[in-house]
Amino acid sequence: MVWPNLTAKMLQLGVLPNEELIQLAFVLQDAAETVLKDSKTKEPLVPRDTGALEKSGQVSPAIIKNNNVDVLLVYGGPSSPHNVNYASLVHNDMARTYKRPGSGPKFVSTHFERRKDEIENDALGALDDAVRKVKLPGV
Repeated sequence: MVWPNLTAKMLQLGVLPNEELIQLAFVLQDAAETVLKDSKTKEPLVPRDTGALEKSGQVSPAIIKNNNVDVLLVYGGPSSPHNVNYASLVHNDMARTYKRPGSGPKFVSTHFERRKDEIENDALGALDDAVRKVKLPGV
């Protein structure tokens, strides 16, 4: 890493070129897609009854606004193709017994926590590359 404080300051000041934020967006989008895949293939699996909840999982396209990159991984919600409005309840229900072997609560957050260090390192690497490309006056 170049200088963590310099990278943070450049983000705060909004001096990273848009192309570099796009690279960060790709890293974060890829990470979200990996966590989504994990939730469907590794324990705890997304519970399956009718299959609607599992099919509703999606990663939104990255949004870059005001020097921030937002990527959302969601199950259910108003934009889900199967009108799943119970995803949060299922995700957080620690008392329920699930029919699908290996499935259970926290089927997204568990996988995010498992990959948190990897995601952070990849994101910092992308930002570090961006910092290296910025031409500072007089340097």
